[in-house]
Amino acid sequence: MAATLPPPRLLPSGDSAITVEFSRNIDDAANRRVLALDRAMAAEPVTGVTETVPTYRSLLVHYDPVQIDYDKLGAKSTWHFQGRELALTNLDKVLFPGRGRARPVTKRELIRYYATVAPVLLPYLAQRPLNLNRFPDGVDHKGFWQKSAPKYTPEWIPRWHNDDADAGEAEAYLVADSPPALAWLANHAAVELHAWTSRFPDVEQPTYALVDIDPGESTTWDELLTLARLHRTALDHLGVRGYPKMSGQRGLQVWIPIAVGPTYRETRAWVE
Repeated sequence: MAATLPPPRLLPSGDSAITVEFSRNIDDAANRRVLALDRAMAAEPVTGVTETVPTYRSLLVHYDPVQIDYDKLGAKSTWHFQGRELALTNLDKVLFPGRGRARPVTKRELIRYYATVAPVLLPYLAQRPLNLNRFPDGVDHKGFWQKSAPKYTPEWIPRWHNDDADAGEAEAYLVADSPPALAWLANHAAVELHAWTSRFPDVEQPTYALVDIDPGESTTWDELLTLARLHRTALDHLGVRGYPKMSGQRGLQVWIPIAVGPTYRETRAWVE
């Protein structure tokens, strides 16, 4: 059904985005490339979306992931990281089983990855409540969704409090605002970080329109890619740019940066 409400004010298709390639074996060279990328972002902010993607300049001065030797951390360690104390546990737990000739990925390596890409990742999580998909026994076992901040969450990790929560709804959501916060989430096997499309305090004002391409049981990966490309073609006709994001095991999402103004109802109607 066509949207009857005014369309969101969309950013032009010439705007760019930053992507980070995941590597199972993150070496010093990869670390330096990520850090150089964020320094470039600080020097030349992403055109047209600087309001949507703020840059954490302070991280570039005080934080260098190359200097951390994760392999020296014991399987159970107390880690002092950027002035925060983290109780790390079961670091050799396999979270991603090896496939083919690839070796398994452990919790230690997930922590390493989150801490390494923090300067690039954090701007996209800034002031956004998180829904977590946790896999404490690894991704080949059933995980669980967590929206409410656990009672044992350190005080230094921010929460956003939903004052309008109904009975049974989450009232306090975690917000990742620092490399230690990301490392803490990785230690709790938060493999998927689903950020809201809006920021607090104006959580009813999204900064992205979201297209969720959810495959059926018989949908193949090639068919899913075809659907995603059709969405890209449709957006090209409108003169706007969307950015793909993996969602769960098989799904894809298309995130479309928008200027602040439209409500969730308006962006949902426009997407439909």
